[in-house]
Amino acid sequence: MPIEINNQTNSPRLNTRESSSSQRTPAESAGKAQTAEATSINSDSVRLTGTAAMIQEIQSRIANLPVVDSGRVEAIKEALNNGTYQINPDRVAEKLMNFEAELSASL
Repeated sequence: MPIEINNQTNSPRLNTRESSSSQRTPAESAGKAQTAEATSINSDSVRLTGTAAMIQEIQSRIANLPVVDSGRVEAIKEALNNGTYQINPDRVAEKLMNFEAELSASL
């Protein structure tokens, strides 16, 4: 199955340039050579905008952050061991409902 990119396919082609180039006039051949030179001079390049550079910086900062706040984990462990950790069932239910709503919206 040929893949078409910019009206080009990767299927094999017959070499028709040699036979048709012998029938061109010198002016046509010179024009084709100049066009080929002009297209070979142009090259692809990538330039990042300030926003893209900022996004890359933020992504690298996020990648270096710890996944878990160890200080908070230790505080919760201590509260659980002491029996002072308070669970608010209304808050837990609200957070679960928000999570479900966000999950449904993303589908």
